[in-house]
Amino acid sequence: MKNIMKFLGFIMLTMIIVFPMVSCDEEGNPVIGGGGTVTITGGKNENDKITATSKGSYIFSGFSWYYSDTEEGNFTLIISPDEAIGGRDGDEFTIPDVVNSVIRLNGKWIKAGRLSAKGTVYSNAHGPIVASEAPIPTITISGEAKQGATITATSSEATFTGNFTWQISDDGNTGWTLLSGAFEANNSKFTISGAHLGKYIRARRTSGTRQYYSLPIGPITAN
Repeated sequence: MKNIMKFLGFIMLTMIIVFPMVSCDEEGNPVIGGGGTVTITGGKNENDKITATSKGSYIFSGFSWYYSDTEEGNFTLIISPDEAIGGRDGDEFTIPDVVNSVIRLNGKWIKAGRLSAKGTVYSNAHGPIVASEAPIPTITISGEAKQGATITATSSEATFTGNFTWQISDDGNTGWTLLSGAFEANNSKFTISGAHLGKYIRARRTSGTRQYYSLPIGPITAN
C-alpha cells in the first residue's frame, strides 16, 4: 500500500512540474506557471504607438500582434505596411486601421532546464481602438480628360500602401470597373485611349483596410 501511495505521489508531482498551472495577475494578464506575463501599454487611437512588455523568469522569443471585433472573438493576424509582425521584448507597434476592434499579442515563451517547456502566453485585450483625428487622406488627379493625355494620381498621406489602381464608369457615379491600359510609375500615371471616350475615370489607393478614391474626371473627349 505504501509503495502504491508513493507511486501516486510521484505521478502527481510529475504532472505539476510538466504541466504548470496557468493563472492570472491582478490585471487579468495570463501568468505561465506563476512566473511570466506579457502586456500591452500605450494609446488606443489609430496610428498610436503601443509597446509589448514581458515580465517574469521565462524567455519570450517574440511577439505577434492580432486584432478582433470583440475580446472573445477570433483574433486575426495584423498586417502592417510599416512595422514588422512579431519582435523583441519592448518593441513598439503602430496601431493600423482596426477601428472599434481590440488588439492582443501572443508571446512565445521557453523555460529551459531539466524539464524544458514551451508555449504561448496572451496579453490583455487593448482597446477598443478609436479613429484617429488626423485629416482624411485624399487622392487627386492632374491632367486633361482627353484621348491621348497622360493623367497623374497623387495622394496626400504617406500611410497609403500599394500602387494606385484606376477605374472607369459610364456615368461617373455607378458601375465602376477596373481599368486596363498603359500604366507608368507604379500605376500613378495612366494614358487615356480612344476606348475611354465619353466615359469617366478615377484613381483608388489603399490605407490600412480602407479604400480611398479621387474625384472622377470626364467625360473623356477626343483630342
